Amino acid sequence: MTVMHIAIPDDLKDAFEKAYPGETIEQAVERLLRAEVEKHQSTPPSNRASLVEMARRIREGTQPTSDDEIRAQDPAEVMESFRRLRENSPPTSDEEIRRLRHEGRP
Repeated sequence: MTVMHIAIPDDLKDAFEKAYPGETIEQAVERLLRAEVEKHQSTPPSNRASLVEMARRIREGTQPTSDDEIRAQDPAEVMESFRRLRENSPPTSDEEIRRLRHEGRP
């Protein structure tokens, strides 16, 4: 088993302890990591790369959005806008997926 050391802000730790009494942070991290790995493995690579590319295109043409502005948006409208954007996106090649995965890594 691997041991990881992470810093968690006190306010997040307190909120976690109130929301999940009796569960340790280690248990929660393990549960979240397992769920994320499963989700990642069940998502076809083309979808992952398309989402990365879609996010890049969105960032290029917009100003940063504040947390309050994001929370004020209707989730259904946000998902619909993503769907429309993705509908018009060309497929991503395997080569492009590899490049996107490694871009910015040391």
